Amino acid sequence: MVVEDLYLHFGQRIKQQRRAQKLSQEQLGTLTSMGRPTVAAIEAGRQAVALHQAVALANALGVQLAELLKEDVDQSLTDLAYGLEDDDLKAISRLLEPRRTS
Repeated sequence: MVVEDLYLHFGQRIKQQRRAQKLSQEQLGTLTSMGRPTVAAIEAGRQAVALHQAVALANALGVQLAELLKEDVDQSLTDLAYGLEDDDLKAISRLLEPRRTS
């Protein structure tokens, strides 16, 4: 997944959540201390979103940030997994195993 797709999908989910809550772009902008043009640009995927902006949007919409990013994160992990070799997967598996303390 390319970065532009990430911003586009994120913006689409922001727009869906905003509309579901019957908020205008201006109202969401007020709740997040962003202007309406900024909200519009984010929803259209034309503007990069800083972490603090993403958190503010999620909070204003009453959703977890992970919910707004879930599909993109899942797809990125899937894309990564397909590019790994068996030895890579074994090494990752060892890293994820709980450490035993004696």
